[in-house]
Amino acid sequence: MTGEEMIKNPFTFYLFAYIVSFSGVLIPGPMTAVSIAKGYEDRVAGLKIAFGHSLVEVPLILVIYLGFARFFEDTNLILLISFFGGLMLVYMGVLMFRLRKTIVEKGKDLPVNSLGAGILTTGGNPSFFIWWATVGVLLVINAALFGAVGVFLFILIHESADFLWYGLLSYGTNRSKHIFTPRFHQTLFGVMAFSLMGFGLLFIVKALL
Repeated sequence: MTGEEMIKNPFTFYLFAYIVSFSGVLIPGPMTAVSIAKGYEDRVAGLKIAFGHSLVEVPLILVIYLGFARFFEDTNLILLISFFGGLMLVYMGVLMFRLRKTIVEKGKDLPVNSLGAGILTTGGNPSFFIWWATVGVLLVINAALFGAVGVFLFILIHESADFLWYGLLSYGTNRSKHIFTPRFHQTLFGVMAFSLMGFGLLFIVKALL
């Protein structure tokens, strides 16, 4: 089956789009870290984080659909997002590390709610915008061949991958707190905290080099 035939076949295209979308979600990143941290006290935190993520992502998809994809290819814009987004991720990582014992022992959470965490870890992640300026653009263009309804269906399919995965992460974390020891969860939150700081520092370094 040629690429052109795949585009003409809605079922094949949307299956392909879901596979690409879900494979991207499976790559560990800032949202993975906060889904696990928030999930300790709230089993549906991942769904809230995914919703916060969609508040940034859906408008971006629509902007691409309307023909403004080149705006996100601006090098200076990506550098600014990398630097300030990196700072935000480092800050969240430091907070998570400092509060790792408090989360487990007293049930207190990060100062940012799940919805806000979804927005911050999305808007502060330059890789998110780079993905949409490359792979994402191709998917939206192909979806647009089926009209506005095609783009709407693509949005539903793409977002469903986020809700499924991050929902499972937070639910699994919440359920496991009755199985694993508090020390295990403190260690897990420490690893997630350093992951956030690592991503943030990586983005900052890329912006400065």
